[in-house]
Amino acid sequence: VLLALAYVVLGIRRMTAGAMRTAAALAVALSFGGLTAAFVIVSGPVAELLTSLWALPVVAVVIYGGVQHTRASIARSARQKHMRDAVAALTQAAWFDRDPEQLLERAEVAARALLGAQDIEGRITRTPRGAHHTSFAAPAEVTRDPQATGFLDDLGQVVSAAADRHDLSRRLRDAAEHDFLTGLPNRRRLDTYVSEHWEREDAGGLAVLFCDLDAFKRVNEEFGHPTGDSVLQATAREMRETVGDAGLVARYGGDEFVIVLPDAPSVAEVVALARRIEDAVVAASPGKVRSLSVGVLVADRDEPREAHSLVRDADTAMFEAKRKGLGVRVFDAELRARVLREIDLARRITRSVAEGEFDVHFQPIVDATSLEVVAVEALSRWVDEDGAHEPREWVSAAEESGQIIEIGIGVVRAARRALELFALPVGVNVSPRQLAEPDLAARLLEAWGPGDRDKLILEITETALLDDLPLGVETLQSLRAEGVRIALDDFGTGYSTLTRLANLPVDVLKVDRALTGDVTTARGCAVLRAVVDIAHASGLEVVVEGIETVEQLEIVRELGADRVQGFLVGRPASHAPQRVRLPQAGSGRPQV
Repeated sequence: VLLALAYVVLGIRRMTAGAMRTAAALAVALSFGGLTAAFVIVSGPVAELLTSLWALPVVAVVIYGGVQHTRASIARSARQKHMRDAVAALTQAAWFDRDPEQLLERAEVAARALLGAQDIEGRITRTPRGAHHTSFAAPAEVTRDPQATGFLDDLGQVVSAAADRHDLSRRLRDAAEHDFLTGLPNRRRLDTYVSEHWEREDAGGLAVLFCDLDAFKRVNEEFGHPTGDSVLQATAREMRETVGDAGLVARYGGDEFVIVLPDAPSVAEVVALARRIEDAVVAASPGKVRSLSVGVLVADRDEPREAHSLVRDADTAMFEAKRKGLGVRVFDAELRARVLREIDLARRITRSVAEGEFDVHFQPIVDATSLEVVAVEALSRWVDEDGAHEPREWVSAAEESGQIIEIGIGVVRAARRALELFALPVGVNVSPRQLAEPDLAARLLEAWGPGDRDKLILEITETALLDDLPLGVETLQSLRAEGVRIALDDFGTGYSTLTRLANLPVDVLKVDRALTGDVTTARGCAVLRAVVDIAHASGLEVVVEGIETVEQLEIVRELGADRVQGFLVGRPASHAPQRVRLPQAGSGRPQV
């Protein structure tokens, strides 16, 4: 009885204070009073009745308590389900609400509705590590409820994760549209900016300045890449400060920057801005940046053009400024016409290559003493519906378009056929564009075919060899290992010194006509004698080009030249070369 009494008393004490707790206490008191009376009254009907019925009030209390407990459990389960649904709904909304604050408002509304507390307030803060943390301020009765606090924690985790994701998305978007080194907008952002402003109906003109740091490669090579990065950062800073809020400054790539000015000022004002930018950038990196090449385009809204052509035309003007050392070049009608001509020329070259309109002629190379033809040089010739085109008219365009590679391969195939017909070694010119190709050696050897590789002479200009020295030397060394002979062409027009001849991977030195033209003078003769002597000392065979008179021929013979080439001893032709005899006295022309 005491054990049961203790159990019931503990149960009543756990009940919430109120009428039901009082009623339960009275029922328990009644039950145990009846039990006590049953023991006092030893016998009789009353004692039997009390003995049988004393437990009924306690049973009623226990049944009522069980029912209430079951109802409470059901209510808690339903509440938990509603909380899970609210968290799930908030999680789904997190993928659509880009603003974390809006998602926090949703969480506050859900918490107030389910917990019945209208003064619940949420807050998003940042942790020292940069992550987001969401907390809720709630009344005491809510904070004492474990189920309610767990619900608020779940809501906070969803909001915090969404805030982290939103922040990461923003940083990734910024990284996708901004340059990591300088912090400037990148090319992608630049294209979007130009398109947006050019396509606005109410916008005025647009000015684009395409800026390139001159000789920036030297900065990296001389001072190192960290210093080069510092120069780029200083350049970006000076450009931003100089332009201010007048427009956008973007890093186009490498050492190239683009400035876009909406509602463009006059051409004179834009050019003046370009000069101020150059002064500021040079002053920011003294001894490292010496000058800028700037291409300027000022586009009128009345001029029909595509947005993407704005930066392209400014880029074209920049290359023109760099090529001619102008500093600043404005894209105008003259430059546009030249660009259109170059585009048309490139298109015609591509078509002519496809249709086989490039032919090969052969110019003889003769022994300086016997005048016997000892080799020929293969020269590409282009004839289309507009007639014959001089190489100087189309070679640079073919190099820029990349068609020079296919043209060169075709010349090598023609050279192999010439070897079979003439039984003479054949020289083939290799352009700088070809020399930059990593698979040049393999393609040339494939085009030449098996055997007789010592009969193939590849002629490389000294400027091309020096411009692409690492790759060019490696390519030429691999070709020499296969037996191909290498000739240094146009010697005297570039920057080579005589002392470097022994270190270059070449077998033949071809002296340019620029030196041959002065050979009849004392100074010119002395220069050519030095070239011949040092070339021979370096183990090189010497071919003098541009021989057009008997006097020139006799002088280079006396100077020790091995071979000569020029109109005096043979012009380019498609047929086999013939032996040359010196002209009769006074005739001035050779006899064939």
